[in-house]
Order: sequence, then structure tokens, then C-alpha cells
Amino acid sequence: MNARELERAYALEVFPKRDLTIVRGEGACVWDDEGRRYIDCVGGIGVASIGHANPAVAEAVAEQARVLVSCPGIFYNDVRARLLAELVSIAPAGLTGAFLCNSGAEAVEAAIKFARLATGRTGIVSAMRGFHGRTLGALSATHKKEYREPFGPLVPGCPRDHRSADRRSGGHADGGTGRLTLRADSAIRPGSNGRSRGRAPRPRQTRSR
Repeated sequence: MNARELERAYALEVFPKRDLTIVRGEGACVWDDEGRRYIDCVGGIGVASIGHANPAVAEAVAEQARVLVSCPGIFYNDVRARLLAELVSIAPAGLTGAFLCNSGAEAVEAAIKFARLATGRTGIVSAMRGFHGRTLGALSATHKKEYREPFGPLVPGCPRDHRSADRRSGGHADGGTGRLTLRADSAIRPGSNGRSRGRAPRPRQTRSR
């Protein structure tokens, strides 16, 4: 069985497949199993912008694997500590901490939980045409009903545009919200500053348990 046949037989598919078997890449190009070259405009759906087979990245991954493959967050770690410090050093002013996670959907899930914890409110406003992920909370904030409807009922309190939030709350969003401007299946559509100003409530103090 070739790669197509094996995946069709054993994968629980969640993506529509293009009729290509990609077997290797270099820089911004990838090759299929018949040796044809393509410019990679997918970039791992936005997560592989440094290119394929980058020698510096490959060496860094191999070196770390020779030292320590994984270290959970219940322990301190020297490499993770340096990464966090570097991220904060290049982040916009006022951002003094980072949450490390595995995917965009996990980041959106964390943002929803952080907003609830910091504000005590449950409403989340997301932009029209936005795609935020396939996990339950991220899916609840995603615009296209074709993605959402098969998995309902979803997380309540997630209107998918500012107008419906305004109608419900008298002009003020009900929860902590950040403008999510990256849209995976739409063009980039910059939001209006006037629409989002004044919508995020003041954080409240929370106590660790």
C-alpha cells in the first residue's frame, strides 16, 4: 500500500485532502513522491514560516533531543527559562509573561480561560469570518456554521460579531476579549480601533488555590 492508501485506510480524517503526497522540503519548496517541486504557500497552515530542512533549526532540535526530550511545567528548566525571557524581551510593552502551548487552538482555549479567570465574566467576542481552531472553545468562537454546527451545543456566550454582542449587552461586551485578526480561511481584514476600544473590562484580582 502506498501513502495515500495507508492514510485512507487508517487515518481518522478531519481535513479534506489534496491529491498530493508530500515527501520532503527545502526552504520554501516541497516535493511530492513523483519528484515534482512546489512552492509551499501553506507553511504548515501558518506554523512553519522558517522553511523546511533549515540546518540551524535541525541542529538545534537534534542537540536538544540529545540532552533532554521533554520537561513538563511542574519542573523548572534552563532552556524554557531562556525562551520565556527572550519572548518577553521582544513582546510589546506591557506584556510581561508568556504561556507556552502546542497550537493556535490551545492558545485560544487558554485565552478564553484567562479572560474568564481575570474578569469573572463568561462572554467572549470574536470577529466575523474568523477561524480560531477546532477544539470546543475555539470552535465556539469560529464564524463559519459549517465548522460549528455538527458539534453543538458549544460553549455559551460566544457571539461571533460585535453587533450581536452590542445588542445583547447594551454596547459593552460581556467578557474579556482580544481582537483576533488572523483569519485562516479568509483574507486579513483589519479591525476598527473604535470597535474594540473600551470593550475589555478591568481585570480583577484572583487568588491561587
